[in-house]
Amino acid sequence: MTAFEVVQTILGFSSFTIALIGLCYKIFKDGDKKK
Repeated sequence: MTAFEVVQTILGFSSFTIALIGLCYKIFKDGDKKK
């Protein structure tokens, strides 16, 4: 694995993690509104 591949993997994983956190946050906020 080259350094470039490592960077690409880390960036891809970071994007996925941020998207997942954003989705959870949105669902959590929507759930709070219903209370």
